[in-house]
Amino acid sequence: MYPLGRTSSARRRRLMMAGIALGSLMLGILLRGPFCEPTRPPAEDSPLFKAAILLVNQAEYERAARLLYQLRREYPRSVLVLSHLGIVLDHQRHQGPDAERYFDESLETTGSENAMIAWGRDHPEFAAYLEDFAEKRLELASEETTSTLEALPDEDEERLSDFQESRHGRSRKALHIAEKINPQSARTQLLIAKNEHIQGDFESADRRLSRLLVWADSDEIPDVDGTLIQWDNHFTYHELRGRNATSWANRLQLEGSQAATQKARELILQAEQDLGNCSRYLRNFIFEDQLFKEYKLQVAKLKASVMRGESDIELGLIPEARFRFQKARRVLSGLVGQARLIGLSNPKTQRMARRISDAESRLRSLDSRSRSHPGIDENR
Repeated sequence: MYPLGRTSSARRRRLMMAGIALGSLMLGILLRGPFCEPTRPPAEDSPLFKAAILLVNQAEYERAARLLYQLRREYPRSVLVLSHLGIVLDHQRHQGPDAERYFDESLETTGSENAMIAWGRDHPEFAAYLEDFAEKRLELASEETTSTLEALPDEDEERLSDFQESRHGRSRKALHIAEKINPQSARTQLLIAKNEHIQGDFESADRRLSRLLVWADSDEIPDVDGTLIQWDNHFTYHELRGRNATSWANRLQLEGSQAATQKARELILQAEQDLGNCSRYLRNFIFEDQLFKEYKLQVAKLKASVMRGESDIELGLIPEARFRFQKARRVLSGLVGQARLIGLSNPKTQRMARRISDAESRLRSLDSRSRSHPGIDENR
């Protein structure tokens, strides 16, 4: 027993430590607030998210979507949850609008681009999912008013609707991130070139496609059929570069200057060379989509022939112009039969037909002038 009012030094120390502990606890409660939740780990560390990613990689998109919906309730602003939710919904029927909405939400989050790039560099398959998403947007934009095939002759001249532009915009954003993850992906570069062509950035598309052809020439990895995939890629790059060159030339021709006309002619000659390479591939190989490729190539050749003929008239090369438009007429007449072979009842060639008719009228007028004034050289 200790006298009243006196305690041992050990007891005083225990009371002091208890007071400090209680004070620390109360201070912690005051600082955190009574309703503060403990800090959660990042979404990507959640077992539910890891399970969802495994399902995505196994193409189990519906099951993955269910897990991601659960995660979204817990992580409503997670870039990776929202972007993966957009990706998996894009692989399900009738889910396109929701897929785009979640993808848009993922990009609105602060630091979203850096988060996706960091994730993609550790998980390379993520770039392929972004490529899928971007390609689907391009396909949907093309199908908005007409089929891709019917739009081919005039696609560079058509004004894009706001709805189409929004899809092209999403495609560009997805591809921008995919390129940051893997700049050496040929598929990413091809899709970016398609986007650039559609948006009228012909010069950049030409550089990108030329680089892809260099890559394809150095590719020494054949597929199971030997080199079929390699030549399929060559066809794709040459065909798009040829169409891109004719679209670029068409814009230059509208400028009307002599320099622009000369540059346009050079581009048309490049296009004819590219399209000639495509014809060689079709003669030497049988592709799975052979008929589609043949039709697509003839549409591109039609436009190139018309534009070269128009250029020849401007430069006073009248016999050459006549030859070009005769050739264009033959191609035009054959397109209807080719279109039926691939299920197109009404190929969109009216604009090219009008341009041929206008040029033929102009040539007849020049003939009339030549007969009325025998001293006038029609080549002048």
